[in-house]
Amino acid sequence: MWLVRHGLLPDRVSLNGRQSGRLRTLREALRALFGAYATGARPPADALDALNAALAAAPATPRLAWSADGPRRDDVPDTGNPAAAAFSLLAEDAADLLTGADAARLAECAAQGCARWFLRSHGARRRCTTQCGNRVRAARAYAARKGTSP
Repeated sequence: MWLVRHGLLPDRVSLNGRQSGRLRTLREALRALFGAYATGARPPADALDALNAALAAAPATPRLAWSADGPRRDDVPDTGNPAAAAFSLLAEDAADLLTGADAARLAECAAQGCARWFLRSHGARRRCTTQCGNRVRAARAYAARKGTSP
């Protein structure tokens, strides 16, 4: 599961149907918010509501952490509900992205059938991964051999 691979949920936690639905709702809300940002449009109210609900589901508690580099603030989400904590972290990262300096680099993958968003590493980048780029090039080559347009 993606949440486990990215350290947002422990291995022993699995999502029930309701939590999976909330995760899908958050994913669709993020796509709508990213799309609204990219076009300069006002996002749908339900997308904002979904993001804000995820942020509020497991509010973070500020903590002071001390590492070899010295002290730093470390906001720790409420871990009483691991799924809500994971969704809250995702929502917080999205809010930070949309309000931060990297927001200008946010782009939707231009590959047909891909619904991912990514941060451009350079202005000419149009696809989220090399796999999407390879699929586009393969489709273009196939269309050229068949004499049709991609």
